Formats: sequence, C-alpha cells, structure tokens
Amino acid sequence: MILGAGYNQLPAIKKAVELGLYVITVDYLPDNIGHKYSHRYVNCSTTDRECVLKYATELKIDGIMTLASDVATTTVAYVAEKLGINGSGYEIAKIMSNKSLFRSFQKKNKLAHPGFIYGKDYLKIEKEVVSLK
Repeated sequence: MILGAGYNQLPAIKKAVELGLYVITVDYLPDNIGHKYSHRYVNCSTTDRECVLKYATELKIDGIMTLASDVATTTVAYVAEKLGINGSGYEIAKIMSNKSLFRSFQKKNKLAHPGFIYGKDYLKIEKEVVSLK
C-alpha cells in the first residue's frame, strides 16, 4: 500500500509494480496519476489514519509506505504499528514530522538545534521574541 498517488509518489508506484508487487494506492483525489499504474485504488485521505487502517486490514496488506509526503508519514507508522508490520513507530513518526515536536525533542535530549519558539497565540509569541533581544 502506497499513500499518495501524485507525481511525487509515481517513482515508488512504478518501481513496486516493476518488482512484481501488488500495489494499492491511497489518495482522496481519484484523478491522480499514480492510480493509473497501481493495481487497486482506495479513495481515502492519506491523513485519515482510521480509514487507511480499515482498508489496510480489509485488503490484508503486508507493507505500507509513502514518498515525499510528510503528512502521510504518521498514518504509515500508525497503520504499520496496528498491523504489526515493519515501520518506524507512531510516536517517532509524530516527532519527526512535526517541526515543533522535533525541536523540543532536540532540546530535551541536548542535541544541537536552532533557537525556536512555537505556539498559537501570536501576541504571546511576539512578547517571547521581544524578550529574547
């Protein structure tokens, strides 16, 4: 199962088919080019973990991936974890695909990182930036 069926995922889809794998593409855009090369298409958002898991379970997949799609990374990890197939692990994927979580991870683990501030309240962030000067 490959999450995403746009031009960015096309090399992985074509290669998997070339290798003799049965390829299922998942995307909410039915006209995406990758569906033309896969064996089956599932109409589902790549960010909808439960929808992807439902189809992955029903179709008895034995592998899942994405290519050039940060937003689908956590779904890949979630489904892999739920089905017990190889994957990075959901918590790791969540940290690696979210810049503020990753920067916090770096800081917490005393890894090199740029200075950063994150939040949703613009005025609060502005005050923090001013206080750094």
